[in-house]
Amino acid sequence: MPDDSQEKGQKLNVFNVFTANWDQKDSNPTLVFWGNYTNAHGVGESNERLVQLAHQMPEYALFAIDHPGFGDSDKMTCEQVKKGFLEVVDSELRVMKELGIKEVILDGQSMGAFTALAVALKASEYEIKVKKLILEELPGFEKLSTLELGKRVLDENSKLDIYHGLPESPRMIKAAGLLLSNGQCNRDALVGLTVPFRVDPFFRYARAMAKGDAGDWARELFKSPQIAEIEEIVFMNGNDSTVSPDNQIQALVDSLREVKNGAYKDRINRVIFPGFGHLATVNAPVHAANIKLTVTSHLKSPAE
Repeated sequence: MPDDSQEKGQKLNVFNVFTANWDQKDSNPTLVFWGNYTNAHGVGESNERLVQLAHQMPEYALFAIDHPGFGDSDKMTCEQVKKGFLEVVDSELRVMKELGIKEVILDGQSMGAFTALAVALKASEYEIKVKKLILEELPGFEKLSTLELGKRVLDENSKLDIYHGLPESPRMIKAAGLLLSNGQCNRDALVGLTVPFRVDPFFRYARAMAKGDAGDWARELFKSPQIAEIEEIVFMNGNDSTVSPDNQIQALVDSLREVKNGAYKDRINRVIFPGFGHLATVNAPVHAANIKLTVTSHLKSPAE
């Protein structure tokens, strides 16, 4: 079983998991977090966000899990590969149920948001209630080639130094895979750039996002019975992102607010970061502060 004070990964079955504040699991919904594509939990900048979340929100148990092939989690089996991304989500939900997690606040960033949305859609099958869903920079709205998606991600990564010239930037550079830092070639950045090829050599996860399922999953969730249990869904994004374009998120939000004659429109909120691209919430202290505020209140963006 997880250690109450843990702030690093441990192996559970075939998965690497991160837990903290575990003695709070039955007091409040468990905060479940997934990072972006190249980040393994417990490594570099992704670990910084988890530690910050654990410290700033001590009243919430925190749980994170590495996808198959990421971090210290085992690689995908042939059966998982054939069944696709939702089989990965099922396997992670089985772990959550095994740990006795019954109510959750789901938070994901980039590919993590894509995962969190899929988990929200399937959680009721595992008798897990979703109380809040926080989607940071959700990708996967349009059908793209994996090459085009990759080009957009690299373009967004190149902006990170402009947006986040902060003390933890060396770890961030390594995790995000930046090639250059302030015009200087960085060895850690070169190592980081190889991460996608090492953890996802056939780009199975990238292909899953490039299929453009996110909008369909969101609309399916809003038409399902479990939507009645979700108190709030928050979409966070930088308005200059090419991976999670602001106009596409707004179009999705507008369509969701019309579902069931607008019965759940007041449960949808947006948080917009003007002038930021993708990965606007990657800085650890800022990320934790945003999530804490979002979890404990109904946060609306000044842009609305």
